Formats: sequence, structure tokens, C-alpha cells
Amino acid sequence: VCSATHTVFSQTLPKFTTHPSSEAVEKGTDVTLSCTIDNSDGITIQWIVNETFLHPPNGSYSLSGDSLEISDFNEALNGNYSCLATNGTWTIRSAPADVHMAFLESTYDGLKE
Repeated sequence: VCSATHTVFSQTLPKFTTHPSSEAVEKGTDVTLSCTIDNSDGITIQWIVNETFLHPPNGSYSLSGDSLEISDFNEALNGNYSCLATNGTWTIRSAPADVHMAFLESTYDGLKE
């Protein structure tokens, strides 16, 4: 009689519980984008803007835990922001967030004579 044992290991990828959210930002304000994952043990979070990796702290960018803080927002910082989570075995990417400077419409009633 011959028998064999077959063991299957299932590894479920973690999921993002918070994705960065799109927003229109007033010039000069500070913005915080959050990116959290359901099982963060041994996970590294990296931030990407317009398909370029950020290396904070630099310029207007800094990190606070898994959040990206952008100070003194201006038009040059407009872009699609996302985060990449990796543990060396797998990598997952969050949904992108469109963060851009808000332009306020001005009203003009014209000149009265």
C-alpha cells in the first residue's frame, strides 16, 4: 500500500484598508495622504507620484507612519499619488489618487458707471 500526503499552503495577499483619496487642494495648504494595509507586519510602504518613486523627506514631502505629508501645496505638486506595499515576496499597489491645486472661480459683475 502506497500513500502520499499533499499539503497546500494558501497565502492571501494583504489588502489596503485605506487608499489615498483624490482631492482639490488650496495653494499653500498642507495635505496628508493615507495608505494602510490590513496586515502590516514586515511591510514597507513606498510612495509614487506620476510614476516616480518619492524619497521623503525632501522638499515638500515627509512621512508620518504610512502617511505622506505634503506641505505648502502648489501647482508643481499636482499629480497621481499611490503607494506600493512590499514585504520582499510580493508587492501590491494602491488605487491612485488625483491630487491637484484647486482654482477658485472669481466672479465679475462688471463696472457700473
